[in-house]
Amino acid sequence: MRATVLFLLSLAVPVAPALAQEPMSGREFEVFVDGGTYDYACDGVSYGIETYLPGRRVLWAYNDDECEEGSWYEEEKGTICFLYPYDPGVPKCWNFWPDGERLRATFVETGVSTYSVIPAETPLACQGPWMGV
Repeated sequence: MRATVLFLLSLAVPVAPALAQEPMSGREFEVFVDGGTYDYACDGVSYGIETYLPGRRVLWAYNDDECEEGSWYEEEKGTICFLYPYDPGVPKCWNFWPDGERLRATFVETGVSTYSVIPAETPLACQGPWMGV
């Protein structure tokens, strides 16, 4: 009987999905990622890796590609935008939510929210002039 009551009470408490909360602010994002290296994946398939450096600078590389130095900034509360030399003047803007040790992300331009930002198991290995970080 007690188990039934507890079960019925649990149904009465609304459970908000993780993405229903506000996206991370620029400061929250910075505290979370600064000094780390993260794999970016879509639908569970990794497609790139990024190292977060001091001063809101980044090194980004698509899988098996050269590294690009870039930077990020908070466009508006909860919208984090990245700028890279390969596409100057065209920010790549995201919303991020914490999910344990990883982040869940939505690409603002498309609204696609199947992205995961996961701590990398290996450091970013840059080809060309960077030769690693």
